[in-house]
Amino acid sequence: MTNIFKINKFLNILPIDYKIYIFEKNKAKAKAKAKAKAKAKAKAKISNFIIYISKNRQNLIKNKLDTSKIVGYINCVAMFSEEINLDDLSFTLELIKDDYVTYEFNNQNILDFYLKKNIILGLNEQKILNDFRLRLMQKELLIKFINITKKFRDKGIGHFLMILAATYAFEKYKIYKIILDDVSNNTRTDNNLYIKLGLQYINKKPEPEMEGYLQPILDKWTSFIIKYTFEKKKFKPFFTLSHF
Repeated sequence: MTNIFKINKFLNILPIDYKIYIFEKNKAKAKAKAKAKAKAKAKAKISNFIIYISKNRQNLIKNKLDTSKIVGYINCVAMFSEEINLDDLSFTLELIKDDYVTYEFNNQNILDFYLKKNIILGLNEQKILNDFRLRLMQKELLIKFINITKKFRDKGIGHFLMILAATYAFEKYKIYKIILDDVSNNTRTDNNLYIKLGLQYINKKPEPEMEGYLQPILDKWTSFIIKYTFEKKKFKPFFTLSHF
């Protein structure tokens, strides 16, 4: 367990015989490959890590994760890319523009403001600028897969794992952006976990790509505790406040 990840506040709501385990794959090799790929202006992996909740640690160096013996897990990649050139900036802005067909705005104004030129933006342009900045962030947390063992589903475990992954990526790698492909059963519905955590779809239906800032996920910790530990009759929670 890394000492960078302040884990006590998360352990406190788990039943006493369960723990949170973090495994990072080939961290040294990943860093070397990341440096090599960065020179070619490609997205590069900083680290691939898995966070899982279980009664016992598994030896993931020699074996695959035995999902029958865990509550659930989240598989993530911390990655970064080189700063893009001016032509790519313009192309990215054009892609975002498609999501705002009802807005009137000036592409060049947004681009000039991003390049720190003395430009005043309108309200609609400021909204687009926020999405533009998010799209261009060089460090990203990619959520590859989340899996919850069947008997532990609908108890907030997926929500909890997202908070854990966001916290780990933020504290260890100073990442502020999260990306994923939504292949859940709740795609584009009001009950979608990722939408509730502040992510948004970046392409039109049925494309699954989503992105968002990590901070709204980190901010969910307080409301998560209230929802999944106090309303016991409604949620029948896996979590508890017995260790506070």
